[in-house]
Amino acid sequence: QRYLCAPSLKEAQRALWLAAVLSLPTWGLFYFVGTCLYVYYKQLPSHLPDEIDPDAIFPHFIVAELPTGVAGIVISGVAAAAMSSLDSSLNAISSVVVHDFVKRF
Repeated sequence: QRYLCAPSLKEAQRALWLAAVLSLPTWGLFYFVGTCLYVYYKQLPSHLPDEIDPDAIFPHFIVAELPTGVAGIVISGVAAAAMSSLDSSLNAISSVVVHDFVKRF
């Protein structure tokens, strides 16, 4: 959607590079959380259930290790991020449909 609204190809390329650069801190945060969980469970392996799916380690940490209030805030933050992503996707799809189909006819 950001690229469709750009007045020129040069502006669209600039927006693409800016988005790429600004996404680096997000990736760094994800790597940091993963590394912290790795170190935590390396130090305390008894807190991790046997045969746990690697994709379930972060949810397990939230439910089992965080205090109740903090776990609720983290879960609500994850839900808000998911709803925001869904909202952005629906907005982009509707923008493309209006731009490509409705305005054309």
